Formats: sequence, C-alpha cells, structure tokens
Amino acid sequence: RGESINGSIQESEQKERLPTNSFEEAEYICVVSATPKLSLDSPPCRGIGLSQQNEYYFTGATRRNIRGFVACSEPARLRREDCMKRVCIASCCAILLFVCGVSIQAADEKKYEANWESLDKRPMPEWYPDAKFGIFIHWGTYSVPSWGERDQYAEWYWNYAFEADGKTLKNNTWGNSHKKNFGADFPYQNFAAMFKAELFNPDEWADIFQRSGAKYIALTSKHHEGFCLWPNEQASKTWGRPWNSVETGPHRDLAGDLTQAVRAKGLKMGFYYSLYEWFNPLWLTDKKRYVDEHMTPQFKDLVTRYKPSIIFSDGEWDLPSSEWKSPELLAWLFNETPCRE
Repeated sequence: RGESINGSIQESEQKERLPTNSFEEAEYICVVSATPKLSLDSPPCRGIGLSQQNEYYFTGATRRNIRGFVACSEPARLRREDCMKRVCIASCCAILLFVCGVSIQAADEKKYEANWESLDKRPMPEWYPDAKFGIFIHWGTYSVPSWGERDQYAEWYWNYAFEADGKTLKNNTWGNSHKKNFGADFPYQNFAAMFKAELFNPDEWADIFQRSGAKYIALTSKHHEGFCLWPNEQASKTWGRPWNSVETGPHRDLAGDLTQAVRAKGLKMGFYYSLYEWFNPLWLTDKKRYVDEHMTPQFKDLVTRYKPSIIFSDGEWDLPSSEWKSPELLAWLFNETPCRE
C-alpha cells in the first residue's frame, strides 16, 4: 500500500528476515537491499522468476493476502512515495508494473475461462483449510417476526406464510401466526420499515467473534426475500420500492459496517448471497432479464464494494448454471476482482 518498513530488518550474513506482522495489510512487497539473497520456495514468491543473483527469504512469505513480490538491489530504502512511483526489479523478473501503484501482477498469472473444466482448476484459497471455525449469520426483515415452526427456517417466513403471489396468507400454522400477530392484511414488505437494527454494535459483534476463536464470518447480504443489507440500487429499482437497509429500516450500511469491524479484528469477512428471489416482480415475469439486469450487476456490486473472502451462493435450483451464467460470473470473480485470490 505504499508504506515503507524501516528498522524492522534483522540482518544476517546469509539472509534478511522481515517480521510476519509487517505484512498484515500488505498486498505487494518491494524489498531493497545491497546484498540480497532470494528464495522463491514459498508463496507468494513462487513463480515470480527473479534472477538467481538475487535471493530473499522472509518469514512473511506465507501471508495469504500478498499478491505480488518485487525485489531490487539498490543500497537504499524506498520512501512511501517511491513505492508508489517506481520499483527497480532484478533482471528476468516477470512482473507487470503499473506505475500508478494500483496493480502489480505476475505476468504468468492464471486466467480462468468461463467453463467448468477451467474453473474447477482454481485452487482453494490458502487460508481456508486452516480456518476450522467460522460464524454464519442470518439477519434481515424476517428477524422482525422472528418466528418459525419447530425445525423450520425462520428466514423462509414469507414463503411459508404466504401463497405464490406473495400477498395471500396461507391457511397453515405460519399464516395463522402472521394473522394473529400482525393482521390478515399486513403485507410482508412492511417488515422492512420495522427492521431498525437499533441495538446493532458492529464492534461489539466483532469482539465476540474474535474471542470465540472464529476465523471468518459470513453475513446474509440478501436472502430469498431480496432485501439487501447494503445500499444496492438494483434491489429498490426492480422491486419498485425502498428495498435495502440504507433506504429504509436501519438507514445504515449493515454489511459495510460489519465488514469494517470484523476486518479490524483480523478476521476474514464473507457473505451469503441468494441468486433468486421468491417474489421479485422481474423474476416472476422474465427470468433472463432478472439474471442480466438484476442478479449479475447486484452480485458484482457486492463483491466490488466489500471484496469478500467468501461468497456463499444459494437459491440456484430453479435454473441450470448456464442460464444463471454462473461460469461467466465465476470467471469474472476469479480473474478480475480485487479479491480474486
């Protein structure tokens, strides 16, 4: 990020060690030394292709968030502004450098094609196998009635309590409960304005998550009812009403606030995202347009805004992957997004 690390190098005759915590926020590393020795036997250095005359070893090499490694053998330390403007690289280094400092990529970076044979070759992110415990959170408009039959999903309240038109109450336990507590003429959409989240303290949540030993968090960015916990324009546009947490209810970017707090505690942040929406007007009338004009740009908005470490997609069962255009979407995710690794 353009930061220089000064006074943190422990020099020895054979190697230089940079402490692991130096790379806590690093995406790219530039190492400057008069007598470098380079070891490329562990990620993210593997495959960079620096010359054999230069060799580095550093304990931070296993940091999963590092996307590029550049070395140079100048007997000077780069200043913050130097890191953003110029990088001297050793001969034979296969690095593509954008001088603006926005992106540095290995020239041989893997590109995935929009087909399952190619996409299935993408390796699992290196941090994930060691993250044995994560916390999955369902939270949305269904949290207002906060009720469900035993062994049933409370977040499916709208679907279980109402008929296929999304308006008529069913004559079942769910429908009768809704009628008793909210009235026969109370539409599910009215829960959005009642969803205030007034006690939400993201820093408190994140502190509990960290103390629990969890390594990652996954929040329902949007469940099957379509209500978004971030300021997404497609939600309100397609529904024809305020249908995200910034325009109604909490009037707050719940996803963004929790993401910031979780990452401040050193945890990975991810999202659940429903592909389909039970009663979305566009879904009910034109599924192709729904995919092209609603779901795809909405998914990309979520990823681009928050750069999640996990995306848990659900609600795919009504269409085959080809009609969801899943291969194209995953190729975009794996090739072009800031969180592609």
